[in-house]
Parts: sequence; C-alpha cells; structure tokens
Amino acid sequence: MGRVIAEVEAFCELGGFRKFLIKSMFHGEPPKELRGDDIFPERRGSGPVYVGADLKEQVNSFGAVRLVRAVNVLGIHYVSLSKSSELIWRQAEGKLGRLSGRATVETLMNLRRVGINFRLKKAYFEEKRA
Repeated sequence: MGRVIAEVEAFCELGGFRKFLIKSMFHGEPPKELRGDDIFPERRGSGPVYVGADLKEQVNSFGAVRLVRAVNVLGIHYVSLSKSSELIWRQAEGKLGRLSGRATVETLMNLRRVGINFRLKKAYFEEKRA
C-alpha cells in the first residue's frame, strides 16, 4: 500500500508554522510552556524537528521533544515521525518565510487547519518501502 505525497510551497508567517509544529507534535493539550510566541518544539531522533536561530535556549524537555526559546528564527526543518513529510521554513523578511517540501495528506490537513495557504507544485503516489 502506498500514499499520496504532494510537493508544496507557501509564504507564511513564522507564527503560523509554529502553530503547525505544535499541532503536529502534540496530539491533545500542548504543554503550558508553549504559550510564549518565542517558544518552539524541537524533536531529536526519529522524525527530527530543528529550529535554527541567532540565539536559542532550552526551556523544558519531554522525552525526545524539547522546548526552546528562540530569538530571530532563521529556519526550521520539520520531518514527520513517518519520515514521509519533510518541510523547511526559511526566513525571507522579518517573521515572513518561505515554506517548501513534501507532505502527506495528513500534513496538508494540519497546514490548512492552522491557516497556512500553500500551493501544490505536484503530487504523486509513493509505494511504501519494505
């Protein structure tokens, strides 16, 4: 059995992509520490999520997920746990950035749920690897 993968691109605010990260990484109520606009989740190991910023400090951690306070975010690299989705947000100007990568239908739905309007570049059917 395979899955549909879409190549996407968008221009979106950092805050919108931050909401996507929270929705994708925390099913249910996110930790209270995420209430600050400058706090971002990162994940080590399988399905890594990394925030690149001028200044970053760890606020808390929950297993493989850690919360970081980031100043002047330059980029964010997101890989889903299944490794089927991979998105990169790069700062364009201030808090506006360019988002690009490949996404499953579930990832596309999460992007739409947080209000990110993306453009589909192409979509294809990917066979699952054994």
